[in-house]
Amino acid sequence: FAYTVEATIHLYVERWVYFKNRWNVMDFFVVCAGFVALVFRDFVNVSFLRVFRITRLMRAARVVLTIRELYMLLTGLASSMKAIFFGTLLLGMMLALWSIVLVEFLHPVNVTIPFEGCSRCPKGFSSVLQSMLTLLQTVVAGDSWGLIAVPLIEAAPWTGLLL
Repeated sequence: FAYTVEATIHLYVERWVYFKNRWNVMDFFVVCAGFVALVFRDFVNVSFLRVFRITRLMRAARVVLTIRELYMLLTGLASSMKAIFFGTLLLGMMLALWSIVLVEFLHPVNVTIPFEGCSRCPKGFSSVLQSMLTLLQTVVAGDSWGLIAVPLIEAAPWTGLLL
């Protein structure tokens, strides 16, 4: 109802100039879609027309363009997303590279160690995927590094160079 009143007042005040503004045309379309939904609701399922009401939220985007500080904040956030994406991609590639190395060199040593209290440790470097998960858990998240690394380094000190 509020959309209808607003669109009607705008249309009355601005007359045909009302349709020269894209936002006004969108508002008019949303109001008309609402009326179509009311008229045909008993005959056809027109609930998909409710989606058009969400488009009114795009008007809030105009506020972003008018407030300089908010615009700068959002453009900075959007720009940093690109760097975060490529940083995540690089991290994934490094994890994959080191996982291949660790499967080749650490898995033969890892299977000979009797781990107590850690059911996942014997298979921690059994495949590249398991090795990536182990690296993600121990290096990136910093969780339980000593459970798998300390017994490996004690059994074969040279593995400390890789861990």
